[in-house]
Amino acid sequence: MKRLILSIILVVSVSTGASAESSVWKAQKGTSVMYLGGTCHVLREADYPLPPEFEKAYQASAVVVFETDLGRLRDPATQQRLLAKAMYADGSTIDKHLSARAYAELSAYCESNGIPLQLLSRFKPSMLMVSLAVMELTKMGVSRQGVDEFFYELAIKERKAVEGLETADEQINYVVSMADGHEDEFVTYSLRDLEHIREQFESLADAWRAG
Repeated sequence: MKRLILSIILVVSVSTGASAESSVWKAQKGTSVMYLGGTCHVLREADYPLPPEFEKAYQASAVVVFETDLGRLRDPATQQRLLAKAMYADGSTIDKHLSARAYAELSAYCESNGIPLQLLSRFKPSMLMVSLAVMELTKMGVSRQGVDEFFYELAIKERKAVEGLETADEQINYVVSMADGHEDEFVTYSLRDLEHIREQFESLADAWRAG
């Protein structure tokens, strides 16, 4: 469950060049240099090793800045806050918050894919649909850590300074509130997206590697 939670948070990214063949760019003013790298938050085994330009940029950097505070996201207390915010506080279930049509589409998708909807029924639409996307990506073999986690773990191991552009709570609030006020539309659009998730991911991953 912890791995699923972290994957859910991470599946929502940046992208000058160290090389025109990758999503890494170099910006310089005087003696100040900054590398900006586009990331995929989850990858396939075949996506490794990462393009060498990422390693070059990492080695040349004194501080590594990520989209969010990955260390804080891994904290059990943070993951508990995510679960609390992602579920209906009154104990209600997803069927009470969707139209009959949207819920029927969601039920049909879960049934045809062997997913027990009752186990996810207390999740709000945003968390539920991202959970389904993570499941689909896992079936495709998209289960390796992405660029962010890879370099975060390396930076921590090598005691290199790390920072986050957003706090963990800002990231959580974004994830759990994506569908607020548009629950039906979010669910039906996401279900359509899941029908093409393989082609979409492969296209995005190829574009990321090519820059």
